[in-house]
Amino acid sequence: MTEDIREPLLRPADGGPLPEFRPGRHITRAEADAPGTTRAYSLTGAARSDALGAYRLAVRRIDGGVFSPVVHCGLTAGARRLVTVPSGLFAIPVDHDQPVVLLAAGVGITPFLGHLETPASTGGSVPEVVPHHGNRNRRTHPFADRLRKLDEAIARLTVIDHYSRPDAEDVIGVHYSAFGRVTAEHIDEELIRRRARFYIRGPQAMIDAVTAGLTASRRPEVRHLR
Repeated sequence: MTEDIREPLLRPADGGPLPEFRPGRHITRAEADAPGTTRAYSLTGAARSDALGAYRLAVRRIDGGVFSPVVHCGLTAGARRLVTVPSGLFAIPVDHDQPVVLLAAGVGITPFLGHLETPASTGGSVPEVVPHHGNRNRRTHPFADRLRKLDEAIARLTVIDHYSRPDAEDVIGVHYSAFGRVTAEHIDEELIRRRARFYIRGPQAMIDAVTAGLTASRRPEVRHLR
């Protein structure tokens, strides 16, 4: 985990169970004294459970932001916050007969974590999941340890890390898998032949380039998560 990201746990004030959700969805948060000012945060924990007791979300610190400084500097255990139930049109299946390819840059991996945490804790029937995660180097690589543990825990998961500006201590094949940014050329042709489903989260330039690369070869449908 990098220093600019914090993952608070939210539990219902009455102690009851929370609604399950589909991976990729988010909650919207507001302050009690400013209910009209809201921010949406992706859920990063398992999406289903016999008694789902908490929502986990990731908040990146943004200097001058409305909510992130509060989460990083002023949020204490037991503090109350206003949040919505999980929502959003974008959702990633954990039960499906096609492989899933996740393409993300930096903190864009956040909404994909719930998809990976769900089969790790409760199972799922997606035949294969391949996340391509682009970062500059290990110093800027969010959730590296967590993704490594998930890679070890889920037999059908293969995490591919891309470093565009590796440090001298970053060794390819040890600390990362591929040099450069995430592109369509990095995707295994066998996954394309098997009609994998593609989900992208990152800066617009990355989304445009990857989508164009997939579309040029008549690849299957690509879904963007903004």
